[in-house]
Amino acid sequence: LILLDRNNSDFFKTIKEITHDINAYIILVGTGMSEEDYLLFNSAYNRIVIMDGWSKTCNFPSIAINNEAISQMAVSLLAKYGHKKIGYIRSILRLPNFQEREAGC
Repeated sequence: LILLDRNNSDFFKTIKEITHDINAYIILVGTGMSEEDYLLFNSAYNRIVIMDGWSKTCNFPSIAINNEAISQMAVSLLAKYGHKKIGYIRSILRLPNFQEREAGC
């Protein structure tokens, strides 16, 4: 398990090490990743899968939930139980997952 932090002086060195290890398989937790972040892994020599995110420019397989549909289901369930004032607390971060969840409300 490797936590990558852009503020760490070894950030780019660590990415190079893990993306050049042909025996490694990488699972990227993509919740807070941007396209710029995914591009750092685009020339990797090993296999990569993204969990809870996706890339529009890099050809990585991904595993993600249908954020909009799950939000719609949650709101529908609350309405079914008689709730009339249903709020959505939004993050300051405007990540794609969060935007889709908001769209489903």
